[in-house]
Amino acid sequence: MQPESVQQEIVRITQTAVGVVPADVRCPDEIRAEAGATFACTATVDAQPVTYDVRQDDDQGHLTINYDRLLKVAEVESVVAQQVGSDVDVDVNVECPPADRTVVVNAPGTPIACTATNATDPSDSAAITVTVAADGTPSYTFA
Repeated sequence: MQPESVQQEIVRITQTAVGVVPADVRCPDEIRAEAGATFACTATVDAQPVTYDVRQDDDQGHLTINYDRLLKVAEVESVVAQQVGSDVDVDVNVECPPADRTVVVNAPGTPIACTATNATDPSDSAAITVTVAADGTPSYTFA
């Protein structure tokens, strides 16, 4: 099995999942096609290190690839803005910096520092802490 084919699959699945092409994808130089064998690859996704755990399902090149959870920042911001807006009865915008980041590497329950801002009065804002459960459901608390 060629490391290049695994690297191409990592690029494909990451781009499909979150719309970002990983950079600097690295896998072991020698990968023997062997059912049940495992190895790790690494990459950089949106300037963040990501680990890919690869398991060979058979000796024909079929793989199962698991990787660090990547969340689309815009989706998290949108869902949390709806939650906060509903709870405080004000339209709000939510931003989770840095602004140039498309995705964030985030294990379930790991806090994300964000800001909720009144959509009609930008001087009215509050720091919030967002967490995303294992099932993908975000929640927030005022910081």
